[in-house]
This record gives sequence, C-alpha cells and structure tokens, in this order.
Amino acid sequence: MSFPRLPAVLLLSILFPLAAQAQAPAASAPQSSPAAKPASTKPFLTVNGYAVPQSMADGLVAELKARGAEENDELKRAVREEMIRRGALLSEAKKQGVDKAPGFKQQVQDATQMLLMRNVVANYLNANPPTDAELRAAYDALLVQLGNSEYKLRGLRLKNEADAGKVIASLKDGKKFDKLVKEYAEEADKDKKGDMGWNAPAALPAAVASAIRSLKKGEYTQSPVQLDTGWHVFLVEELRPLTPPSFEQARPQLAQGVVQMKVAQYIETLRTKAEIK
Repeated sequence: MSFPRLPAVLLLSILFPLAAQAQAPAASAPQSSPAAKPASTKPFLTVNGYAVPQSMADGLVAELKARGAEENDELKRAVREEMIRRGALLSEAKKQGVDKAPGFKQQVQDATQMLLMRNVVANYLNANPPTDAELRAAYDALLVQLGNSEYKLRGLRLKNEADAGKVIASLKDGKKFDKLVKEYAEEADKDKKGDMGWNAPAALPAAVASAIRSLKKGEYTQSPVQLDTGWHVFLVEELRPLTPPSFEQARPQLAQGVVQMKVAQYIETLRTKAEIK
C-alpha cells in the first residue's frame, strides 16, 4: 500500500487528533489487559429499518466520558438522541443509495487509509508515551523561551524600510513616539496609538522577540524590524517580572508538544527506512 508524500506539518495535522489521545504524563510498565468483551450483535436501536450498532453508541459514551462526562441518565438520553439522529441520516443514505454512488468506494478507501495511519501512530504513542524526563526538558526549554520579563510595547508599522529608518532617527533626536505615530501611522493604526499591551517574548514573532529582548524601559529598536505586515519600530514602555506557569499548569501543553515531536520523529524514522521504488 502506498501513501502520497505529504509535508511533515500537514501529515502531523492529520494524524495528531487521534495521536493526542495516547498522551500520558510518564512512561509506565506494560500491563496485561483483560480480554475484550465480544461486541454485541444486537443493535442499539433501529431507525427507519436501519440498525444502529451498539458499538457506535458505546464509542460515543467512551468519548464523552473521556471528556469528563458522567455516565448517568442525562448522558444516556443524550446518546440515545444522537444515535437517532445518526440513524436517520444513515437510513436516508441507504434509501438514496449513497453507498453505490460513483466515487463512494474511493472515499471509503481513503478513510480506511487515514484510520490505518492514525492507529499506527496511536499504537506507537501507547508504547512510547511522553516520559516525565521529556516533559521536564520541554518545561526547561519553555522557561528559556519565556524569559524573565514581560514587555509593555508600543509599535509603529511603516510602509517601507526607509520610513522606519526615519522614525528611528527621529527618536534618536528626541522626538516623542506619540508624534511619530500621528505622522507616520496608517489611519487604521492611529486609534491605538501603537499600544500593544503587555507581551512575553515567547508570544511574539521571533523577529520581534529577538529585537526587544535586550531593551530596557524607554528604549526602542535600533534597526527596523521586518515582518510580513511591513517594517516596524518598537518602543519598550514598561517592564515587569514574568511569572511562568508551574510545571503542573503547563503539563497539558508540554505533553501536546512532546507528542507532536515524537510523532514527527517516528514518521521521519519510517520515511528514512522506507524502500522507495
């Protein structure tokens, strides 16, 4: 079976939703699981003659419980109502002969391939969940990325590098940022007067974070900063200590990042070993 070659980021975006379900805070020794119960052959209910399988209802219950729902009468009513809606759609599809329509078989094959890929990734993550050491390393990297300070910024977007250079020269000559905003800012930017509020470097584009990280209160970028939106000059109005999230607070995001990294590495390993003809 062959799959189209997809960019790594795109492939991750496709595979990650199910792969994320395999997250775990730390690796643990494999445990034997009890024998799976045989699937019930009795339908959950029948809608317009279409038998909605029990497995579909069980899957929805498991999904809702994983999201924190309690298994009670309210949940049972909600699941039943959802199965009725699905049954109505499925019975209508059967009535219209959707499964016999041109292209439907190919859609089923495509969906099957996607499920195969998602499940092989989930199997890998079940066997190789994020370890506490990996999460701690990711947390340490996050602290470095966040830095020690938050910056209250003002920014001025210019149409070209030359105008940005003129603004910086005017600041060096002692001209106030407010006046430069009135003089140079586009109409859409003038109302905010360049106010960007408080920002941690990690939340800013890399070029901006790099340009402001060493600045002190009252200082401004000495060179124009180029972004997709144009050329910019930034002024640091205030600084305050940054209180990073605790390890436990950041754990869900850390786990997601580690999982994405592990999936990317796993896919690349398979790609490297693959025999291409």
